[in-house]
Amino acid sequence: MTLPQFFLTYDAYSEQTLSAFEATLQGAPTKVISDVTIGDLCSMEYPNGLYFFFDGNPRKLQYVGKCTSRSFVERVPAHFDQREGAWFNTLPTKLAQKGHTYGEALAKALQFHVLLLGIRDAGVAKKLERVFRHSYKPILNTPKNPRPFDANRSLAQLADT
Repeated sequence: MTLPQFFLTYDAYSEQTLSAFEATLQGAPTKVISDVTIGDLCSMEYPNGLYFFFDGNPRKLQYVGKCTSRSFVERVPAHFDQREGAWFNTLPTKLAQKGHTYGEALAKALQFHVLLLGIRDAGVAKKLERVFRHSYKPILNTPKNPRPFDANRSLAQLADT
């Protein structure tokens, strides 16, 4: 099975430090979300893990999410529902709170670039999503009181904490 270019595997980066992985995220290939196909999201042997949405050049991390109970093919598109009152239209809703109309926010969100990180273990995905949100401070989902993590520890070490 061929992995999409905008897909990384945890297995390949688990020994990388948190600070080095941030550089990896900045340099890794991404894909504009409106160009991602269902085939892209179904074409990987890792159906679960984390996803990163970026905007702009240089890249600005907008959002870090996890899919552990649902697969990428179910979870990622759910962020972009056309219906303003939909259950899980996270990105347009958060952008609309920053002064955009819902339609403008949806159009903007569909231009985000996505990068997927496949992780086989749901527990590791949950821990790393928390680490990345606290450490990288994505614009649309930074915790209210981010706690510091040691940037010199490997992803595997951080997942064990």
